[in-house]
Amino acid sequence: MVGYPRAHQLHARCWELIERFFGYDAENNLEILLNIFQERWIGLDGKTKGTACYDFLREDLLWHKNPIVKHDPVKILPLHALVEESVQRPGIEKLASEAPELRPIFFDIKHTAVSSIFPCEIQWMIIDLLDYKDIPKLLRAFGWVLSNTYWSKRLPKDLIFELDDLMKDNVEIDWQFLTLGVEKLFQRSYGLLNRRRLIPVLKKARDLFYEEVAKQQQQQQQQHEEQQQEEQYH
Repeated sequence: MVGYPRAHQLHARCWELIERFFGYDAENNLEILLNIFQERWIGLDGKTKGTACYDFLREDLLWHKNPIVKHDPVKILPLHALVEESVQRPGIEKLASEAPELRPIFFDIKHTAVSSIFPCEIQWMIIDLLDYKDIPKLLRAFGWVLSNTYWSKRLPKDLIFELDDLMKDNVEIDWQFLTLGVEKLFQRSYGLLNRRRLIPVLKKARDLFYEEVAKQQQQQQQQHEEQQQEEQYH
């Protein structure tokens, strides 16, 4: 109706992702945000044609042939359960009786553990070449215990935003269990794969969004200064 503001429909899950990446700035600058997303398929002339439109429609068509786009990228129950268990495991291990010390299966001729031969950097390089299925076997065979630093770096934390609150509270986490569990989920969770598809889009949009917000603030500041100068002359 004439005289009423136009409304825009957004999926609830899409808005949750936007709030996580843009915070309150998204709602405060909604017009800029919507323009950023519309530019993915609308040309500079405001019509749905041209290279930008073609690239978007082609990308959209390819993704919609893939079943992952139909799955919730926010509420991923297996991931939520994995994060919870990763937090509980350190406490359970402390309460449990002392676990038997890992003993390497392979030794050199001097009966020196292989783990003491390779520096941790070499161990990390070797583990980087393996997937979640083979890593536990190698760790058990060589008796290696990798630090939380390695597992934390290996984990794609930008995709696992369930960790944000835990990191703020300095909660103890079993990083090895969490990292290998996430890699396993990438092989079977369509929701997590859909999140991985959307995050790069949101990151790029966020960069453009804050550029436009900064331009708008600069223009408003300039207009305010010009208005003050005019008032002084009068």
